[in-house]
Amino acid sequence: MIGKKSRFAAEVGECSEGCPQLRRVDLWAGDRWLTCDDNIAFTPQFRADVRRTLNWLLSEPNLSTPFTGMALDETHRRLAASGEGWADFAFPNWGPTTDNVLGYLFREGENFTMTFEYEPQRGQKNRPWYSRGSPSMRGITTVELHSITASQTMREASWI
Repeated sequence: MIGKKSRFAAEVGECSEGCPQLRRVDLWAGDRWLTCDDNIAFTPQFRADVRRTLNWLLSEPNLSTPFTGMALDETHRRLAASGEGWADFAFPNWGPTTDNVLGYLFREGENFTMTFEYEPQRGQKNRPWYSRGSPSMRGITTVELHSITASQTMREASWI
């Protein structure tokens, strides 16, 4: 386990039988299991997406909330509803493993806040604990987020 489930964490597990390029990857934020619908990742693609995210974070993008004075849960809903500007804040955006999560990342000084909600796959009902708004995980430090996305386990080819 890299990080803390109560904040933000990744757990890289075993390879799928017969296909070493598929591996179990579980992501957690605020004690919520984000990869509950699909936790089998195609590791070359997943690893490339994590690297892209790390490079993006290291470039120190402007992740200030786009709507001054608006609460983050409302900002989340507005970005999701508008269909505009969401890509500037999308996190994690790591392929099919995270397709069921609509999440945004905002910077508040040296800390990050993630907002997220569960998006059910076709034909499934929304899980009640995600349907009542956008849970958020506040106060994730730059060092903490970088240490998870840049960890040896998350970025090395030895995954395969």
